[in-house]
Parts: sequence; C-alpha cells; structure tokens
Amino acid sequence: MRAISGPSRRVPLFAFVNQAIFLFAAALLASTVVVITTWRRARARAEGPGPCS
Repeated sequence: MRAISGPSRRVPLFAFVNQAIFLFAAALLASTVVVITTWRRARARAEGPGPCS
C-alpha cells in the first residue's frame, strides 16, 4: 500500500466527491419537489374546485 504524498493528491478527489454529493443532493431535492407538486396538483384536480375559486 503506497502512502499518498501530501494534500495535493487528495484535494482534487475530495473536490470531485464533494461536487458529486452536492449534485446528487440537488437532483434529489428537485425530483422530490416535482413529485410533491405533481401529487398535489393531481389531488386538487380530483377533489374539484377549492374554496377560493
């Protein structure tokens, strides 16, 4: 097992992993918002017009 020499080898990998985690979290959040919005619209359409309209 070779030792990693200095922080210069770890920083790009950590930055890539950090960015990948951030992108995954952003995609998960966006898909969750889309699913909840679609579900609420479908439920509102099924129940008919609300009290405000």
